[in-house]
Amino acid sequence: MVKKAAVLIISFYAMAALTGCNAGLENKSVRTEKNVPTAEQPGEQGKEPVKLTLLNGMVEVVDFFDAYFQNYNSTNKDNIVIQTDYQKEATKVLQVKLASGNAPDIIVGITPTQNMIDQGSFVDLSNEPFWNKLSPSDKEFNTDVKSGKIYSVGLCQSIVGLFYNKAIFGELGLKPADTWNDFINNLQTIKKNKPGIIPFYIGGKDSWILQHMSNFIHGGIVKQKMSYTEQQRAMLGIDLKKLRWDSSPEGTLVTYAKDLLELRDKGLINTDVVKATYGNQIEEFASGRTAIISQGLWAADLISEKKQDTENIGFSQYPAIVKDEKPVVGTGTDVVAYIYSGTKYKDECLKVLESMLKPDSMKAISEGRKAPSANPDVKTNWGYLKGEVTKVLNNPSNAIVTWTTMPAWFTGDDEGRMWQDLLVGKYKDPVVFAKDYINAWCNGISK
Repeated sequence: MVKKAAVLIISFYAMAALTGCNAGLENKSVRTEKNVPTAEQPGEQGKEPVKLTLLNGMVEVVDFFDAYFQNYNSTNKDNIVIQTDYQKEATKVLQVKLASGNAPDIIVGITPTQNMIDQGSFVDLSNEPFWNKLSPSDKEFNTDVKSGKIYSVGLCQSIVGLFYNKAIFGELGLKPADTWNDFINNLQTIKKNKPGIIPFYIGGKDSWILQHMSNFIHGGIVKQKMSYTEQQRAMLGIDLKKLRWDSSPEGTLVTYAKDLLELRDKGLINTDVVKATYGNQIEEFASGRTAIISQGLWAADLISEKKQDTENIGFSQYPAIVKDEKPVVGTGTDVVAYIYSGTKYKDECLKVLESMLKPDSMKAISEGRKAPSANPDVKTNWGYLKGEVTKVLNNPSNAIVTWTTMPAWFTGDDEGRMWQDLLVGKYKDPVVFAKDYINAWCNGISK
């Protein structure tokens, strides 16, 4: 039955893609309980079904999860009904719901703040039997470095870097850059020889895109020198010396801020960065009107919906911005699931999670998300970029770094908005920006 369910799910998702379900992503801000049975009918033996709410923070899999759980609702024998709720700024929404004591039972595709974890908001999954079937890195990246416990599980592996137009690169004799200088040279070559093409397009209105770039381009400087546990402890412990965070002109924060402004001042990015959306970014890249974008694998399917010719889509590392550092590729767990500790239905939530972790379900989720499965034994054709990504990950010249756990009161959205402010001139200079950034981080932890 599970195998049949996976086939149905994949078929539904393919049909949804063909109907252009992801067009105008910026308008898809709230999708609550859509395409999901209301389950008003009594369940097995006349019992009312257990209704669970799942909060989803990933726009790319809204339709997939609607279909997945519609099928789950009609086939599971545990008398459980899942109602899905997509929210654009899901971390903020989750903060409010936790504060009111009315959080959803299951949370997927959201990065909670450390404060939420410290307050015991999620069920401890440390001793669940499914860990021996997942990759060791999945367990490591989901371990809370402060308590040593595990409150989440990733169903896929996320990969983040630069998408680039291989046809343009080939025509101009370019190759993906390892250093910032080479990156700037590539962009300038594109601008000079392809005047109708925007060299590098940033959908900065969706602040998480700017935050992702910072997370790996700037954050990758220090993260490539530490283990996951070391870097998380340094960031959450505000060890500024170890992080190399200061406001000196040679500091990493000032350096990256200068680099962003260089892109703007040399006309190498779109002029409407803070107005351009994620959807705009996908459209511009798929149409060939821009040569490079910063994105994760989750964007690959959205691009292919608009651009059937995927042979000229390449994937590469982020360039190193300081000397003697490697270029970086972002990775970590993806489609990460939590169970709310205040749920009345912990056992039922665990059953849902266990169902999602079955091999056939993992395969369907991997192919629906277009990302490698967290279960290395699950063979999945997760996307047309599989070869490109594998080559980049296996390149010893690249450093593989992971996500940063954000402070309670300085979320990824907050950080992204600071980069927006920098690009529109709200800061006198990068030094002032760096001072504000450090203060915001410190206050976000100590508040």
